[in-house]
Parts: sequence; C-alpha cells; structure tokens
Amino acid sequence: DWLDSGNPITRPANYPPSAPGSGSVIVEAEGYRILVINVLGVIYLDPLENPFVCVDRVLARNEGRYDFAVLDIHAEATSEKIALGRYFDGRIAAIYGTHTHVQTADAQLLPRGSGYITDLGMTGAVNSVLGIDPEQSIGKFMGDPPRRYESAKGPVKLEGCIFEIDPQNGRCLRAESVRLT
Repeated sequence: DWLDSGNPITRPANYPPSAPGSGSVIVEAEGYRILVINVLGVIYLDPLENPFVCVDRVLARNEGRYDFAVLDIHAEATSEKIALGRYFDGRIAAIYGTHTHVQTADAQLLPRGSGYITDLGMTGAVNSVLGIDPEQSIGKFMGDPPRRYESAKGPVKLEGCIFEIDPQNGRCLRAESVRLT
C-alpha cells in the first residue's frame, strides 16, 4: 500500500499490472514537469515485459503532460542498457543505468541529444562489497547460511552523473560522471 500512497515513488514500469505502485511519475522541479520512468532489464533477471515496448507505451500515454523525461534502466547486462539508450536517444533527456554498483566511464551525449551513462555506480561504504560488510559477502560465497545484510562501516563514496538539460528543447547539454569520497 505504501507504493500506492501517491508519493512520487516508482517501481519498474514493466512489472505486471497487478503489482502495486507505478513505473513512472511526473514530478515538478524548478517549474518543469519531469517524467521519471524506471524499467527492469530482462537479460539475466526476471522475465518481465519487454522494456523497449513498455517505455514506448509510457511515453505515448504521457505525451503532452511533461516537459522532458528521464529513464532509469535497472539491468544487469550493459548491452541491454546501451541498446535502450540508443533506442530512446532524442526522446528522453537523461538515460542512466543502475544495478551493477560499478560506475562506468561512458558518460556522454548521444547523437540525437540524450545524456547517457551505462551505470551510475554506488553510494555507500568504500571498503565494501556493494555496500555490504566484505566478510559477510565473502562468507555468503563460501556457503554461510543466509542472513540479513550488514552495511559496511567506514568512509563512504557517492557516485552518479550530472545531466544538464536545456529546458527549451529537453535536450541534454552535458553528461558528467561524479565520484565523491
């Protein structure tokens, strides 16, 4: 019920229609209406609706209701993220991948004006395995029984990407990866 609370929270748009929540939301910032879309990749992950078809449908359903759009592609395969980026180039202002927790070195402007990065990276403890205490993560791979993850302690980092978007035409002017420790 929390996902259906009306707060600007998204879950993957390509989840089945019976799933709670919404895969897109329009938020207002600085006087602009921003369509935020999230999809889950299907390569090496759950068999869900085709993310290409799903995002096309979300864009069509919201046509005229937003000034520009951003797309979060939560996927394992870089090829799937790159293909989605190229397919939606020029129709979505900022396209970024998540899931692998390793920032990629490919922040760029695509040919038709979208900003793109394959994976934003991770925010969390520097000395960790995806934010988890290294000993616990190693233990899991060595056969320890499952247990609640414990966040690693110590210095932290923040990784991401800054997309500068021209509000007049919704095109990205700059895509710059960020890493702060």
